[in-house]
Amino acid sequence: MVSLIPEIIVVLLSYLIGSFPTAYAVLKNHAQIEEGKEIREVKDVWSVKPTRAAVTFLLIDVLKGMAAVWIAMVLFGENFFLEASAAVSAVFGNNYSLWFGFKGSRGLATAAGTLIFIAWNLLIVWGIFWVIGKITLKNSDLASGFALILAPLLIAILPKSILTSFINASPGAIRIFVFILCFLILLKHLKPIWKALVRSESYGRS
Repeated sequence: MVSLIPEIIVVLLSYLIGSFPTAYAVLKNHAQIEEGKEIREVKDVWSVKPTRAAVTFLLIDVLKGMAAVWIAMVLFGENFFLEASAAVSAVFGNNYSLWFGFKGSRGLATAAGTLIFIAWNLLIVWGIFWVIGKITLKNSDLASGFALILAPLLIAILPKSILTSFINASPGAIRIFVFILCFLILLKHLKPIWKALVRSESYGRS
């Protein structure tokens, strides 16, 4: 019987790492935080203390993703299933943080951190799609949605030889991992994407 202990350890540790309350760690001593104001995303940090704090926020979120995958690799060696589990759990923790009442940010920076270790070339592919989306759609949220939809579609149609050159795993496992990761992030983008579409429609009518 296969032991599930490694998977349980990786999932729990990665979730806790992803749940780390980055925004409050960056702004905990900042006097301008209004009572009752939710500070979870980089845009919230920017509204209180721009530039340096926002960059720090992003770096910490990237490091959370890197740390989750790195710890899984150190504890149990190179194992795609465990690394993918660490990545998904870290992003889930970031998006549904234990410390924020299971609320959180959108997971892009944390996911980027996980892909640095698992498949940096996939991160580049997503980045290219984002840039194309930003240029054509003129909106960051829409660009993110564009990239989050196209990236798994591309992975779904790429031949086995190319996929396995990205990651040393079965094509099916790679496709499932990318789909789950992008789906988790896309869920947190649905509301801002809808707002962006409504604004765009309003501007078109005015």
